[in-house]
Amino acid sequence: ANRGYRWRITFNDRAAATEPINALPLLHCNVTTMTGSYPSCSVEMTNPIRNAVRSKAHVFTRDDATMRYTEQCFLFPNIPQRQDMFGSSVAITSDYAIVGGWNRDLTNINSGAALAFDMGFLDFTFQSPTYSVSEGNDVNITLVRDDSTERRVLGLRSLDKNAPQDYQNYVNQLYNVRHFEVFPMEQTVIDEVSGVTAFGRSQYYGGSDNRSMWVDASYDYRAISDYELLNRDYIVNIGESTCNALVSTTDDYVFEAPDENMTVQITLPGVFPSQLGDLTTTITITDDDDGVGPYSTRTYYEKFFGSDTEKGDAMGSSVDVHDEAGLMVVGAPMATHNFSNNLYSRCGAVYVYNKTSGMWGQDQILTPGS
Repeated sequence: ANRGYRWRITFNDRAAATEPINALPLLHCNVTTMTGSYPSCSVEMTNPIRNAVRSKAHVFTRDDATMRYTEQCFLFPNIPQRQDMFGSSVAITSDYAIVGGWNRDLTNINSGAALAFDMGFLDFTFQSPTYSVSEGNDVNITLVRDDSTERRVLGLRSLDKNAPQDYQNYVNQLYNVRHFEVFPMEQTVIDEVSGVTAFGRSQYYGGSDNRSMWVDASYDYRAISDYELLNRDYIVNIGESTCNALVSTTDDYVFEAPDENMTVQITLPGVFPSQLGDLTTTITITDDDDGVGPYSTRTYYEKFFGSDTEKGDAMGSSVDVHDEAGLMVVGAPMATHNFSNNLYSRCGAVYVYNKTSGMWGQDQILTPGS
């Protein structure tokens, strides 16, 4: 009617998690540069919630002897919503925790919701925080509990760095990690937040599944997997104080140093264990020295790195090997070159490796002369 204009602006807010929820980027309008009769402008905030809010509840237990608190897990909806404000209110008893999310969307109406969690799983701890097994063997891990007067249902799963994408997405939303900015292409979210180094696969070597080197969300070099995936539910009946699970590992005939590790944790819908608590255990898969070259074994496997590579060098874009001469050249076309104390980007470099006694080692770096 007044021949004016209206814009709707959405802020892609990436403010620090420590800032208060109302610390939003504010938009102001200035009429001093406007023309026409009686110029005016106004700003109206229609949605005060950030584009993505880390909505979760942290669960701590207290050691009465030391009066110290330990973070055990996160309560995080099995179907996350970025703006549900889950965790804005909490209530807890000895058996249950109730967490509110006043903006949670139910049937396309942001009416809010309260989610109730049975906290009985906190009765369980792993008998040992660490286990060790030689590759190719099985290891039995045990959960113990003090109170066996109730029937409990819980799950155990391996925290797989090459887990399916839907689970990777769940963990990514839990930690709110911007993996497209901080991760190299060969890493996944679980790879970064958990520190596991072993690969899991749902089949044993020689099985009928002949998938290539791509395994779910991550690249399994030469189809080298280290253990059979674990993701099972267990019923612990009244009177039973322990729960056992068997983890099977793979003898892959590849030398691995240092020894690789995997994580097994308690799993329930809406519950994700903290790496600081008692709901996870680490299994070290010790190598049986069936590796390469000087180790008198059948195969050789290694990753090659340049001595001074930087992010974005694109090392490995081109590779050539001369078997008879024992030489390998690896190109890094985007490498930066220092010439006369001046840095020139995207000049490129070539890394030369030679093989001695079956082992590769970097020999030279070739760069432009000027």
